[in-house]
Amino acid sequence: MTSDEITASPAASVAGPYSPVVRCPAQQDLIFVSGQLPVGEGGGLEPGGVGEQVAAAVRNALAVASSAGAGAEDVVKVTVYTTDISDMEALN
Repeated sequence: MTSDEITASPAASVAGPYSPVVRCPAQQDLIFVSGQLPVGEGGGLEPGGVGEQVAAAVRNALAVASSAGAGAEDVVKVTVYTTDISDMEALN
């Protein structure tokens, strides 16, 4: 299978050896977006609680998807991990 690495937006700068977004044109033009952190425009952790941080991570994921020509309407699946089940209301 061939894949194309996409140059993502500055909001998706990566600290590790992986691509924030990859397009697989041979597979129905699928786009895979790597996990995004709640990093704000200043480069630090988004201030506020869980809700604000989830919103920042979603904004970053959508910015990465947009660099590959996709948007929220194209999302098929999202996986979220939490260490505190009491945060579920804010996550949703």
